[in-house]
This record gives sequence, C-alpha cells and structure tokens, in this order.
Amino acid sequence: MREAFRQNKAAMPASKKLVIAYIYSAKEILTFAQIQERLIKTFNRFDHVEKI
Repeated sequence: MREAFRQNKAAMPASKKLVIAYIYSAKEILTFAQIQERLIKTFNRFDHVEKI
C-alpha cells in the first residue's frame, strides 16, 4: 500500500489538504496491481470532497 501511494500521490488533488488513513481489511492477499487500482479509485473520489 505504501509503495502504491508513493507512486501515485501526484494524482491526488493539489488544492485540498486531507488527512488519510488506509486500513487493509481484505480477507485475501491482493496483488500490487489490485491495491494500486483501488487506491487510484479513492484518489478520484477526493475531487468530490468539500473542504470544511
């Protein structure tokens, strides 16, 4: 997860400051590609988060 985040952190919206915690709770061990794909999907959701 850490490496997937490091490689893709540039995809996060730069205009927002977020505090993020990821909890790995899958029952099976996922491949790096699967983790990376899901991480990118969460980054795309940040575009819809409003600042408080």
